[in-house]
Amino acid sequence: QIAVCTAQTAKAIAGFEEPRVAMLSFSTKGSAKHEMVDKVVEATRICKEASEQSMRLDIPNVKIERNKEALESLKKEVKAKIRPITLDLQNPESFETYKKLLAEENPEVALLANIAGYGKFGKYDEISLEDCLGMIDLNCKALVAMSQLTIPYMKRGSKILQLDSLSAFQPVPYLNVYGSSKSFVLSYSRALNRELKTKGIRVMSVNPGWVRTEFFDHATQSSNDAVTYYNVMYEAKDVIKTAIRDLYHTKKDVSIHGFQIKAQVLLVKLLPHKIVMEIWMRQQKHK
Repeated sequence: QIAVCTAQTAKAIAGFEEPRVAMLSFSTKGSAKHEMVDKVVEATRICKEASEQSMRLDIPNVKIERNKEALESLKKEVKAKIRPITLDLQNPESFETYKKLLAEENPEVALLANIAGYGKFGKYDEISLEDCLGMIDLNCKALVAMSQLTIPYMKRGSKILQLDSLSAFQPVPYLNVYGSSKSFVLSYSRALNRELKTKGIRVMSVNPGWVRTEFFDHATQSSNDAVTYYNVMYEAKDVIKTAIRDLYHTKKDVSIHGFQIKAQVLLVKLLPHKIVMEIWMRQQKHK
C-alpha cells in the first residue's frame, strides 16, 4: 500500500516565485512513530501526524515537485521511506506523467492527500489574471485530476483528504478567487464522498480558519492591506491532528478545527451572505 500527498514546498509558499508543488507517496505500515517537524511542507506534517495517530507508515514515498532539492531535503526529515518526483501540477502534462507512473507501478493507494494550493489577497484589479487562473488551476483542476487518476488504484478502506478552507462557506471580498476555488473544493469533495460510498472509499475536506504558515508571505504579495484582521490564528500541527483524527476515527466528510471556527461556520449558514460580507468588510476596515 502507498499514500500519496500533493503539497507546495515551504520555499514556494514563502513566495517570490510561482507556486511549486510536491507529491509525496509513503507507506502505511511498518515505520515507527516520530515527531512533527514544523519547518517542512504540509505533506510531511501529514505523514508525521498520521504516524503519531498509529498509522503504520511504510509505503514507498513519492514526492512530486518542481524543486528537486527541496524534495531531497524532505527525505532527511521523514523516517518513512519517500520517493520524490519533480512535477508542476499547474502544467497539464504533469498529469500524464503521474498517470503513466501509476500504470507502471500499479500501487494500492491507501491515502491521497491533496494539499497543494495557494491564495492571493487583494481587489480584483490587484491580482494578476495569471494568478487568478493559477489559483483555479492548482486549487481546483489539479485536485480533481489527482483524485480522478488515483481513485482507480484505491480499495475499500482507502481515504482521500482534501485541504480546503473556512472561506469555502461564504463569499469573501478581497479573497474572491481563492475563496471561490475553495467553495468548489468543498462541494466537489462532499459529493465525491457520496459517490464513492458504495466502494468504501472516504473523502473528507479539511476546512481550517487562519493557520500560522508561510501562506501569508505569498498571499500578501499582491496587497498588504486587503486583509489585515485575523480573529484567531491556529498552529498547522493542531489542524492536522484534528484532520487525521476525523479522517480515521469518525465518518465526517468535513473536518473543522477549533470551537471559534465551528461557531463561525454555523453563523455563516444561518445569516444571509450579504450580512456576512458586510461583517467581513467592517472587520477588514473596508467601506
